[in-house]
Amino acid sequence: MFIKDKTELKTKFRALYDQAEKLLDAGSVDVEVKKHTTTRTNAQNNYYWLVCSEVAKFLDDAGLTYGELDYSGEIIHLINKKKTGIKTTTKLSISDFCDYMTKIIVYWQEKTAFEWMPSELPASYLEQRGFTNEYLH
Repeated sequence: MFIKDKTELKTKFRALYDQAEKLLDAGSVDVEVKKHTTTRTNAQNNYYWLVCSEVAKFLDDAGLTYGELDYSGEIIHLINKKKTGIKTTTKLSISDFCDYMTKIIVYWQEKTAFEWMPSELPASYLEQRGFTNEYLH
């Protein structure tokens, strides 16, 4: 659970207390409180692979190959790593990840003479999954 400031503390902890109380009826409960970090989320990872797959499908549909191989999300991922020098997006903050994805999208748009377009942009994809501006900083 994300708590942005002290004004939410009692309400959120009360909700957690109620939830823990119900769970204790079935057994033990693990509770952890830690500093909020904004590292890449599963939703971001899913979005990244969605974009890689969309680019690969576009290139395949155009009849292009990568040497003797058909394009795949994995091949697009390898190209992205080589072009950006970023080996993994795991430790990127949400904001940095959105910037990274914008660069990747622009790269593939330029390579396809703007024929390829992503089905969704990073910010709208994340907003639809509950990530708002408070998560971006």
